[in-house]
Amino acid sequence: MPAAASTHIGMFMAWLALHGMAQPDHAPSELHERMITPGEYLRRHCVDQIDPFMLTDTGNAFTSAAYRPYLRRFGDVPVVARYDSTYETPDTWETYDEVAILIEAMYDEWRSAIGG
Repeated sequence: MPAAASTHIGMFMAWLALHGMAQPDHAPSELHERMITPGEYLRRHCVDQIDPFMLTDTGNAFTSAAYRPYLRRFGDVPVVARYDSTYETPDTWETYDEVAILIEAMYDEWRSAIGG
């Protein structure tokens, strides 16, 4: 299912957008209001990818440092781990809320490492 590939990327990009690290034109109100899911947001507003022009300087720096480790740790999030494959993870706000805990911890680690 092609849309399933948008879930893990969408969770990360939605977190960036919801934390002020995406350019304004990549942080639509429908995302902030949870009217669309993170994966749907990625498909509609980001063409299924994260590109540097979509992010602020901080967003780009954090993404460069944390995205690959995030992909390695994504499957360990309890809501994700219950599935045989990360591609089965539901694209829901409930999933996002659990995944956001991981991203927030990674962001805090990154900020500490850079002295921020």
